[in-house]
Amino acid sequence: MKKHEAESVTMIVSDPKTGGVLGMVNLPDFNPSDPREQRTQEEFDAITRNFSVNDAYEPGSTFKIVTVSSAIEEGVVSEHDHFFCPGYIMVNGVRINCVNRSGHGDQSLGDVLRNSCNVGTIMIAQRLGADRFNEYVKSYLFGQKTGIDLPGETTGIVFNKDSMTPVDLATSSIGQAQTVSPVQMMNAINTISNGGVMNPLHLGEKATLLDVNGNLTERVLNESEEKEIISRNTADRMLKLLYGVVGGNDRSAGYIEDIAVYGKTGTAQKIIKDENGKQKYSDDEFISSFIGGAPYQDPKVTVLVIINNPKDAIYGNVVAAPWAKEIILEMDKYLSLK
Repeated sequence: MKKHEAESVTMIVSDPKTGGVLGMVNLPDFNPSDPREQRTQEEFDAITRNFSVNDAYEPGSTFKIVTVSSAIEEGVVSEHDHFFCPGYIMVNGVRINCVNRSGHGDQSLGDVLRNSCNVGTIMIAQRLGADRFNEYVKSYLFGQKTGIDLPGETTGIVFNKDSMTPVDLATSSIGQAQTVSPVQMMNAINTISNGGVMNPLHLGEKATLLDVNGNLTERVLNESEEKEIISRNTADRMLKLLYGVVGGNDRSAGYIEDIAVYGKTGTAQKIIKDENGKQKYSDDEFISSFIGGAPYQDPKVTVLVIINNPKDAIYGNVVAAPWAKEIILEMDKYLSLK
């Protein structure tokens, strides 16, 4: 956090096969013996919230894993398809720019993810259509509580399919105009990492508690049932594509030579209030993130890193991916990821 002079940092590490949380960190943290430590009430309220569960954010390009996996599952896109990006796309008279204003040109599906191309992703979402897109958004548990065994879970805000306009479909497909929680994003990457089957994120299976009468009782903490969201074929194809983004690309900051890392970065403009109290996108405040795991052939660990408003750089590949790399290298000591 100090390196990037960020407002806050959130990291989650999990077992994609079980949905078990291996680690969850929110910074800045506090001393439990003296939590206020000369903080204002606003600062105190902020540090005592668990951003992973209690708050929502616009995920930016990390959400493209949901759009593309849904389209592959529905058979409207394949690795052999090509998409031309001139640097922008017009949707109902609204110009939506790509991250590369001069355009990516002709791209394969793998290129669309590797280049984080907004134009290509929107074209994919248009093939999928609003109804099917929304069905998968809900299947992935966005816009609803996931049931994690932690208090104060937020639902985030997603579009209703009946009110979704073509522009809404376009922007939400690239991770804008909808909000999600970190826990929801972890469920998405875990589903892809577990052959298309979701085991919702949780801290424990059961706990032994002492009741008021001094008797020991067992309480089940994880009552969620696994659910198939996409097929194993789609999940395997997505993992290969995401490996091409990171593990098959030594230019990626998340690349590790001996470990097949897969993933996707995101860089999202923060929503702030103007002088009149109205919400708008900031021109200089961003949320940088990375979501992924390793190894892509048999995923054993998944990682989400969110850097809130870094000052020295903004792009997820520059800011968040190196920290995900460090986490995966550390987890290799315990899980043998090579």
